[in-house]
Amino acid sequence: MSNTGIHVDDLRNLITKVLEGLSVGAKRRGMASNNAIELVLRTIVVEGLIGSNFHLRQKIKTGIGVARGICQFEPWVARSVINDYLDFRPSLKGDIEAVCLCDLSMIDDETPQEMALMDLQLQGNILLNIALIRMKYRPVPRPIPSAGDVLAQAQYYLKYYNAGGKGTVTKFRKAAERTASK
Repeated sequence: MSNTGIHVDDLRNLITKVLEGLSVGAKRRGMASNNAIELVLRTIVVEGLIGSNFHLRQKIKTGIGVARGICQFEPWVARSVINDYLDFRPSLKGDIEAVCLCDLSMIDDETPQEMALMDLQLQGNILLNIALIRMKYRPVPRPIPSAGDVLAQAQYYLKYYNAGGKGTVTKFRKAAERTASK
């Protein structure tokens, strides 16, 4: 295996910067909390990173229902986050577009052109992947559990992010171990 990849500290730093960029205003308190940052980091590790050197794993596949990118978002899930959540929060949507360098209105439909653009964004835009993970958790009525309570975060991840997926408490705990600050 080659020694290329992204170091966990660099990934945590990138997540922090993206979430801080979305934390403007009183209504967005907690967007970049330590609990949120660690939940997003652990979600990325469970969903899309492998190996001790944190090599990005891109599952570049085609077809309906196939997850894409490091966060393993299915296009319909990304569209749901955009259409069912962000479209009702235009200021937040605008901030995501600015921070993630993309126009979400170009990827919120199912036309062939927009599906192709969605594929590109999900497979190649790590900033958007980070923001989409945070937005997937954002409408959850329960607060994000403490980063120190790995079991509670694992259960939160399973219920609100990976319901019906291949994630497990064990995988999440391993992700927490692999991302622990040293």
